[in-house]
Amino acid sequence: MSRLRKWRRLGLAEDYRVDICLSVFNHENSVQRCIESILSQTHQNLFITVVDDHSSDRSWSIIRELEAEFPRRIKAKRTARRVGSATTARRECGFQPIGEFWGLIDGDDWWMDNCKIRNQILFIHDSKEAVGCSGTTLQVGIDGKLMSEIRPANWRWSYLDYLRGVGGLYVHKSSIIWKNVFRGEENFLPTIYKESWPMSGDWPLTLACLADSGRKLYHLNSLVSQYNWTEQGVYSKLSPEEVAHRNSALEETLRSLVPLRYRLQLALLKAFRRSGCSDRSRRNCDA
Repeated sequence: MSRLRKWRRLGLAEDYRVDICLSVFNHENSVQRCIESILSQTHQNLFITVVDDHSSDRSWSIIRELEAEFPRRIKAKRTARRVGSATTARRECGFQPIGEFWGLIDGDDWWMDNCKIRNQILFIHDSKEAVGCSGTTLQVGIDGKLMSEIRPANWRWSYLDYLRGVGGLYVHKSSIIWKNVFRGEENFLPTIYKESWPMSGDWPLTLACLADSGRKLYHLNSLVSQYNWTEQGVYSKLSPEEVAHRNSALEETLRSLVPLRYRLQLALLKAFRRSGCSDRSRRNCDA
């Protein structure tokens, strides 16, 4: 059996259903803006599952009010207790996308382009090698000042590019939509994304989607989302030194878990490069 389920190519962009999972914990100051930024998309065939990790502020009340206002497009779920992990909360509450695309976002982030989904669908509509599409994300600090613009070095890239050491490929999860093609955990995640594969943060999931599919992530070069560094998240509570240390440890773990087929591809690539070099002069090879 194929590791991927068959993906339906439909006639028009508006025909595609998009399912978004919104993770929330004490986001009373931003969750309404987040939800409204999703509902305001020009692509209306879009539905939100809100997973609240037993917030202690007004987040749940705000979510329920919006659910009552948009009952056909919002489904609100809540954990029985605080579990402290968006991944665990999502699993407890259940998120089962039934459309052709899915995406993830947190309640303290939001989309900035009302045409985000439509443009991304159009961008990858006819591509057989694309498994998803990202966009540029603003990272904004707690003081409201711009910290960085998050965009990849390449406008399309694969897991093999990452293994080859191509730098600057990170994209933020709020900017990505994925084709609903996987058969793994929760019936929508990659098969590789379990047990030994790191589940902290969005970067391991991005790599797992690419590794499992063998396809590419396309990048739409326009501003689509804002990632707010609130100093309340797992990473944003840490010092820059601690963040760097964790990222280094994460990269080391990810690179130690390379699937066999990619190890073989890397070996073949290295052999090809060596054979190509042997046909040139030593001076050119050294150069």
